[in-house]
Amino acid sequence: MPTVADALRQFVPAYLQKHAQSVSIVQQKVLGAITRCRTGALGGVQYQCDGCGREHWVGRSCGNRHCPNCGHEKTQLWIEKQSAKLMPVHHFLVTFTVPRELGSVLRTHQREGYRCLFDASSQSIRDVGAATKSLRGCVLGFFGVLHTWGRDPAVYHPHIHYVVPGGGVKLDEHSNALSWQSTPKNFLFHHATLKYLAPYVHRVAINNSRIIQVDEQSVTYKIRRGKTNRVDLKRVDGEAFVESFLQHVLPRGFQKIRHYGWMSANSKVSLDEVKWLVWLFLGWTYWLASGYAPQEKPLTTPLRCKACGGVLRVVEVMFESLQSRGLMPDHSLGYFDSG
Repeated sequence: MPTVADALRQFVPAYLQKHAQSVSIVQQKVLGAITRCRTGALGGVQYQCDGCGREHWVGRSCGNRHCPNCGHEKTQLWIEKQSAKLMPVHHFLVTFTVPRELGSVLRTHQREGYRCLFDASSQSIRDVGAATKSLRGCVLGFFGVLHTWGRDPAVYHPHIHYVVPGGGVKLDEHSNALSWQSTPKNFLFHHATLKYLAPYVHRVAINNSRIIQVDEQSVTYKIRRGKTNRVDLKRVDGEAFVESFLQHVLPRGFQKIRHYGWMSANSKVSLDEVKWLVWLFLGWTYWLASGYAPQEKPLTTPLRCKACGGVLRVVEVMFESLQSRGLMPDHSLGYFDSG
C-alpha cells in the first residue's frame, strides 16, 4: 500500500522547484526527514533475536513529530506518562476553536496565533472554575493538545482539546494543599477519557492507512464524513497534497501539549500531594496501601522477532546509509521507532 512518504517523495521535488521561496526552512527539514524515514538513508539499527539468532536491519526512523511513521510508540509512552498524572475522578473533554474568519490570521502568524489560542482558552477554563461554587479558592489542573486539522487535511482547522479533571485542590493562605474539592458531573460540557484523546496526540494531519493511491499526477485518500462515518474518496493533484500537508507543520520548538495548574511542571503542589488528597476524599487510602489495588499494565512491549517471537536486542547502530554497505532495511518491523 502507498504511504504519505511515497506521495511526498513523488511530488515534493517539483513543488519545491515551483514554490521554493514560500517553503520555510522548518518545512523543508520536515519534508526531508519524512521522505527518508526508515528507508535506510538515515542509517540503521541492527537487532539480533535471543531465540533463533536471526538478525534484522531496520532503517532508522526520523523521529519528526509530523511523520506518520513515528507516532505509534510515542503515543504509547505518552499514555503511560499521562495515566500517572490522572486522578481517579470524572474528567471532561473541552474543545476550543476559532471562527473561520480568524483561520487565515493564525495560519500566517502561527507561533503568535497558537500561543494566543492556548492563553485565551486555558484562562477561560480557569474563569469557569473560579465562578463555580464548589471550586472557589481551588486550583485546577488540566492539559491541552493543539490540532490544526479535521477529517480532511486540506481543511485548516486549528483547535485545542483539553482534559480537565472534575475537581480542584483547596489551598490555604500560604498556598499549601488542604483538600480535594469535587465538582458536579455537569460542571463542564461532557465526559471523555484519556484513551479517547491519546490516539490523536501524536497523530499527524493524514496517516498512511488513509492513502489509497499515488500515481504520477495525483493522490487519492479516504475521508470519513460526519457522524455517520461514511467513507468517501478524495483525489487531489500532487501539488495540492503537498500544500495541504505543509499547512499543518508547526513552528520549530512550538509546544503543542501544555499543562496547567497542579499538572504543570513548576506547580508548588506536587502530583503526589494531589493524589493523596483525592485518595482521602474517596476513602481509598487503606485499599491502596494494602497492595491489592490493580496496577496498569505497561503499553510498551519489547520488540520481537517476526520469525520466532523471540525478544530482539540492539547489536549495532549505524548512522551512514544502509545502502552504502549493501544492506536493505527489514520493513516487517514497521511500527517500531528505531531512531
